[in-house]
Amino acid sequence: MNDRDDFAELIGMTEQTVIKCPSFYFNGRIRYGTKGEKVEERLLCMDAVRVYICSVKIPVKIESQFNILSIKLIERVTDSHILIETDEKQAHTLYGLHDKSSLQPFLIVLVRSLHAVFPHRLQA
Repeated sequence: MNDRDDFAELIGMTEQTVIKCPSFYFNGRIRYGTKGEKVEERLLCMDAVRVYICSVKIPVKIESQFNILSIKLIERVTDSHILIETDEKQAHTLYGLHDKSSLQPFLIVLVRSLHAVFPHRLQA
């Protein structure tokens, strides 16, 4: 069973329902920096304008979320470590779970979403 199946099972939806939602992007399991140096496993999801960090326990809860328009800084520290700072003076630390490039697809979707909102501001 893959991460998408796990997520669909956790939120009580069928896998087909999750796949059919075109504006919803499911990245999978990540390690999320919570308080200080503490890192815990979470699910990383995104819709057209919001990023969600959800728990992996049943029932699934949204533990953190932010609007992509509130992003002030995206810093790629390493291939498996990303720091996102938002308007609320909040820092979201994301770590890849298994392989080093597991966060790259998320970054691509995030930049494409920002480019859709600001087509002339972001250059390739």
